[in-house]
Amino acid sequence: MPQAVLSTKRKPSTKRTRNSTLKVKSGCITCKVRHVKCDEQKPSCHRCTSTGRKCDGYATATPISLIKPVQYAQFAEGVEYLEFYHHSTAQTLSNQFDNGFWSRTTLQLALCEPSIRHGLIALSYLSKSLPTSVRDVHAKAAPSNMFYYYYSKAVGSLARRMAEPSCTLEISLTACLIFVCIDLLQDKRSSAVEHFQSGIKLIAERCGAKNELLPYSKTSRKLAKGLPASSNKGNAILEETIIPIFRRNIIVALLKGIPINTIVPVQDILSPSIPMPAPGTICTIADLSLLGDHIRNASVFFAQNAAVKTMSKQPYTPQDTSSQQQLLAHHNAWFAALLDLENSRQLSAAELTMSSAQKVANWISYIIIACALDFRQMNYDNYIPTFQQINHHASILLSNPPSSPAGKSSQTQNSHFTFELSLIPSLSFAAARCRCPTTRRISLALLQRTPARESFYDAEVQRAIVARIIEIEEQCLDPETGRPAAHSRLLGMGSRGGFDKEESFDKEGRALVTFSYVGWWEQWMKGGVLDDAGSWEEKVGWVEGIERVR
Repeated sequence: MPQAVLSTKRKPSTKRTRNSTLKVKSGCITCKVRHVKCDEQKPSCHRCTSTGRKCDGYATATPISLIKPVQYAQFAEGVEYLEFYHHSTAQTLSNQFDNGFWSRTTLQLALCEPSIRHGLIALSYLSKSLPTSVRDVHAKAAPSNMFYYYYSKAVGSLARRMAEPSCTLEISLTACLIFVCIDLLQDKRSSAVEHFQSGIKLIAERCGAKNELLPYSKTSRKLAKGLPASSNKGNAILEETIIPIFRRNIIVALLKGIPINTIVPVQDILSPSIPMPAPGTICTIADLSLLGDHIRNASVFFAQNAAVKTMSKQPYTPQDTSSQQQLLAHHNAWFAALLDLENSRQLSAAELTMSSAQKVANWISYIIIACALDFRQMNYDNYIPTFQQINHHASILLSNPPSSPAGKSSQTQNSHFTFELSLIPSLSFAAARCRCPTTRRISLALLQRTPARESFYDAEVQRAIVARIIEIEEQCLDPETGRPAAHSRLLGMGSRGGFDKEESFDKEGRALVTFSYVGWWEQWMKGGVLDDAGSWEEKVGWVEGIERVR
């Protein structure tokens, strides 16, 4: 075969050009590093998993700001505070589970709804000007006239808007949550309760409480059947963002004794048909969060009913025991579903943080249920390893604060208050109920690192209460275990401020908290006569007062 003859003439070079296709930038992190095309399957791409590689997931692109500074130009007033809300307040209020409510939904509505816009200005003013602790909030002078000006405009605008047929439930409930937040920042509990109840009532009237607030939501039913938990697009903002906030905060209402039974049939929470994932279903963290909300609400409601029976000397029934075992089974199924998810793939850093948050909350509710039918406090000793796990995951959360949509840490210098519960009540419960001296002190130390306030809870008050509990209980230790003796354990504690009252502080900033020993209840259960609290304090001394640490 003749060889090819190479020409010595240089041919004109042809410039190679790339095909004019758009470059995809949404592939997984691993494929980007390897410079290979990603098939973009989620949660882990097939190109990585099929070759035995770890798929690092998909980077969250820095979103274009929904609200640009130039968009504020149309508003002649309050621009400074809208900017502050956008860059600071919204980020500190947000958490991993609110689906962008504070950082996106409110700002989108503010562009076209005066009631939302004026409410955000008033909220931002408080966030910028109020001090950290509840005690200092009460010591500070009342907000300026500017706050009341915008707050009044928000209320008036909402009243007029709700009278219009075009007013949607999204607008009403968003304004309601903003007003609740404003009240909580000022520690105006009775007003916050009224606004929260109004929101619950709106949902119950327009959506149906059983379908949206309790364990029978569309998402739960689909998940229980192993179907994708998709939503109707028209109601997505309600079903995926706003109503879940109210559902999560039912537990706050229950913990603080807020009477919502007249609005929502809370007793239906104890129905045996809380939907759980179908066997073999791999849930998402969001799915498990939804189910966890239902289980925790049911747990707290059950524990409160048990406490009422104890205080009224009513015997526990076989139905009580059955409900307890059922709720424990729901918890176990939930943890099994989470384990299946963790074993199915490598979770992203954000998912691991959300998993830790869910574990802390559900371990606490598990312990509450397990010990609900025995007021003697000794059963808590069986769960010391669980308390240690709670501390471990609380530490993870405190070391990895939730990030804003822009990728910035939400724990800024203005992070005095978060709208939803996170760690304050959980760590307070752990430090109070765990009688292992080392473990409970770790919980107390972690409580020092939490945000100053979460919803109705003030970290400074809780730290003072827990420290006093430890001091009282450890005055008499069991020589064999080194833990507080049975008779020295405290059953209950309470502050003068109720669910609908602001914390009561004297002129020196001290709050009165009362404690009751298990021995007090044992004698009463055996036939003792309960006199008024004052005489019991004077005669027996089983209830002690505490002056708040300043």
